[in-house]
Amino acid sequence: MTKATNIKLALVAGAAALIVPALAPASAQTGLYGNLGYTQYDGNNVDPGTITGRVGMDLHKYFAVEGEASTNVKSDNGVKVQNEFGVFGVGKLPITDRFDLFARAGVTTTNISAPGAGTRADEAFAYGAGGQYFFTDRDGLRLDWTKNDFNHGGDVDTYAASYVRKF
Repeated sequence: MTKATNIKLALVAGAAALIVPALAPASAQTGLYGNLGYTQYDGNNVDPGTITGRVGMDLHKYFAVEGEASTNVKSDNGVKVQNEFGVFGVGKLPITDRFDLFARAGVTTTNISAPGAGTRADEAFAYGAGGQYFFTDRDGLRLDWTKNDFNHGGDVDTYAASYVRKF
């Protein structure tokens, strides 16, 4: 199998791991969370932006898995992130009952289009860190940074701000 095939299989397995818990009966402490926000890309002298949604599952106080999907909302000099999909393992460090720091690592597939170059897809090893603060037991704000180290060369930093909801 090629590296791209392995990454796609990992994405499918990660998505399945996130969907199965969502089918379980709801309770006050499911460990399931979601967030929705804006992601700014910073790379190669262009800065497109996306709306990003994530679904995650806390497997332990210190560990979670999450999947994400992004779609274009802002192009820069004609460059657009058409879409991006990823799956991550997340290590968490609770600082208080309402504030966590986290680090994450995983894989992404990103489709980028540029004038004269068409659309190309590239897989990446992605890693980053951030923090989240909960205003209520279930509602919070998340800020994070992620570096995408693309297989075909180059890397792109992303910066995201998201609303978080625990289910």
